Amino acid sequence: SVKSGIEKIQGFVTRGMDEEIYLLESGRGSRSGCLLMSSNPVMSRAMLAYFADSDATALKQWAYVASKLRIMYIHETLNDNVVEELLWPLISDNQEIIDWYSKFDAQYWPDDPRITGGDKHNPKDWMYYRYQSWLALNQRWEELAERCERILSMQDEIKKDRMYLIDHRFYLALSRGDTSGMEAILNEMCQP
Repeated sequence: SVKSGIEKIQGFVTRGMDEEIYLLESGRGSRSGCLLMSSNPVMSRAMLAYFADSDATALKQWAYVASKLRIMYIHETLNDNVVEELLWPLISDNQEIIDWYSKFDAQYWPDDPRITGGDKHNPKDWMYYRYQSWLALNQRWEELAERCERILSMQDEIKKDRMYLIDHRFYLALSRGDTSGMEAILNEMCQP
């Protein structure tokens, strides 16, 4: 229920970030670890703002803070971002944050899968999916549509990560500006 979800989230907020802030300010501990651990209570505050307090302004502010913490973490570790991390910048509705994520393409520079750990050109590889999100964020519609058509045309060959095929259908509708198609796919995604 929403009530039990809110109670669980409050546990993360109650824990707070005091230890991480102390370690960061005193120059002790793992800077990247503190940045990573600080994002959980912040994201929890964002969810509480919305679900417990119905405060969209506070939701956006906490999403902004969570996004900034993740950017600092990415700079610290040179770790690539994951698609799921796009949620907070988009919720923040902050153009500066969204622009940073749209320009952060370091994980896609090399075409050598041994460097990135994935192959953005191989429809059967996890990096292909990640790159799709980056293309959508940057409104590179033609390239996004072509890649969606490629993977959807070979969907019978996709054994691993078949659950993401619906995402490619959504991206294809998005690339074509097909609002009703996007709505139908989102409704399908929300089915039990």
